[in-house]
Amino acid sequence: MNLSEENAKAMKNDEARCSKSAFHTYRSIKSKAV
Repeated sequence: MNLSEENAKAMKNDEARCSKSAFHTYRSIKSKAV
């Protein structure tokens, strides 16, 4: 098992989760503003 490969995978998952929650927050804020 390559450690850097695992780290890259974990970082990608973290990024996806962060962008997903940020997008969700943005959508909820936008729907409230309208």
